[in-house]
Amino acid sequence: MTTLLARKAQAHQTVLVSHMTPYDPTYQAQQQAIQSAFAPHSGTVQAGQQALAVSYNMVVQQSTLLAYIDNFRWLALVSLICVVGVFLLKRVHAHGPGAVH
Repeated sequence: MTTLLARKAQAHQTVLVSHMTPYDPTYQAQQQAIQSAFAPHSGTVQAGQQALAVSYNMVVQQSTLLAYIDNFRWLALVSLICVVGVFLLKRVHAHGPGAVH
């Protein structure tokens, strides 16, 4: 499950990052807002780097959450299949010498 979690997180991160382009007005507005919040404390150059770090952190958190959701769905499906499989199994009765009745 850990391997599946890591791979799904990477896949989701790839999809999420593809939407973060400098040409997207929403992304630009978000970066400007974050950068303007950091600028008075650390300067404009470092504020730009911190804004990118905050955005990357959000992408990592969201991709990890999506990966956990995917893993939960797989585990729920496997559990459901196991529960149904239990009811499909035939009960075996022991007959013969030494069988407990």
